[in-house]
Amino acid sequence: MRKSKYILLFLLLIAHFQSPAQNYARNLNRERSTAKIELTQGDRAPLKSEDLIYVRHFQPDSTWVLDGEVRFHSDTTSIPFATSSGKTKYFEKRAIIRFTRGMETFELTAYRNIQYRGKPEFESSLFIPFTDRSNGNKTYEGGRYLDISAKDIKADKIRIDFNLCYNPYCAYSTGYNCPVPPAENRLTIEIPVGEQAFSKPH
Repeated sequence: MRKSKYILLFLLLIAHFQSPAQNYARNLNRERSTAKIELTQGDRAPLKSEDLIYVRHFQPDSTWVLDGEVRFHSDTTSIPFATSSGKTKYFEKRAIIRFTRGMETFELTAYRNIQYRGKPEFESSLFIPFTDRSNGNKTYEGGRYLDISAKDIKADKIRIDFNLCYNPYCAYSTGYNCPVPPAENRLTIEIPVGEQAFSKPH
């Protein structure tokens, strides 16, 4: 019994003295594990459990947790988005977010699916589809996505973790209508964090 107490104390001390970067990486990896399992659940799940070994991510990098300056967009005109299947989906532009990391500055536009209009439970859900210079090499050629909440915007600022960017379902399999990132969200910089290209041929 005494030995077990010493082991528990030792583990608590290790956790206490871990660096913020180590704590961040541990929490992020836990979140990624949960997200992987969700890819196998439901009738429209794109993967089977045995496929999860092919889902890969860059190493956690907390320097890509960035504070962005938000400019809201008042025009809620529906914007047609092409999809991977050739069909069209409609979104409305909600905000333009400007980021700076080191010497690099870039902007991304956040959208809301028009199907969420009039639905309070989805009112704050925002969608950022984007491409960057890693696509077609380290990451999925069609770009990646980020989901954010308007509730996290405070005083025209929001903190976004690019380590959470993920692949659309069409990166894993055919038969999905994945929105294609619009021209204004095609970045000329590389974002070397988040989900990498799915490594299983399909």
